[in-house]
Amino acid sequence: EIGGVLISVDNLRSFLKGILIHKHYYDKYALGETEVKVVSDKHMVLGYVDELRNEIDGTKIVEVKSSHRPDLVGFGLQVMSYMLATSDQYNIPLDKIEGYIVSAAGTYRVFFNAKVLEEYSKRLRKIVEIALKKDIEKLPPRLSTRFEHRCSSCPYRGECLSLPDNYGTYSRYFEAMGFEKLYKKNRSNALDKYFSNS
Repeated sequence: EIGGVLISVDNLRSFLKGILIHKHYYDKYALGETEVKVVSDKHMVLGYVDELRNEIDGTKIVEVKSSHRPDLVGFGLQVMSYMLATSDQYNIPLDKIEGYIVSAAGTYRVFFNAKVLEEYSKRLRKIVEIALKKDIEKLPPRLSTRFEHRCSSCPYRGECLSLPDNYGTYSRYFEAMGFEKLYKKNRSNALDKYFSNS
């Protein structure tokens, strides 16, 4: 078992920033219910939607992110999961639910895509399965160099660096696990199908 606490000045600063940005959004912009718990046993989803807004033309799910460079893929998949859970929990057709990511970089509409969500879910389940089996040789790659600044304050840095990094990139890793490439050409063009800046 791994012990330790992921607390540092940078982590606390980010945590506080997130709290303040969410509070500002709730006070100034939210028109619906905030911090709504959504659950779908069928799809194994549990989460808290930052804002659930019921309007005449449908339901809107809003996820507020404090990042200036939001991870549209990761956050988009989170919103898609919440759309699925909201549909199940409230018996609302998926085509009546809109998803949005609100960040300092802008507001993005998320379009539900069952195939993309299922493909990423399979990958996530595979990583969890490998972690539970403690299969050291099949661990996913380390963070890319653009995220290395996060490593400097991580208490697991030494342990992480002692583990093998057999694949280098996530593309090679998932291909080695038997998955096909999700983005065969220009990644940003592929993402345009699922995210649009509002």
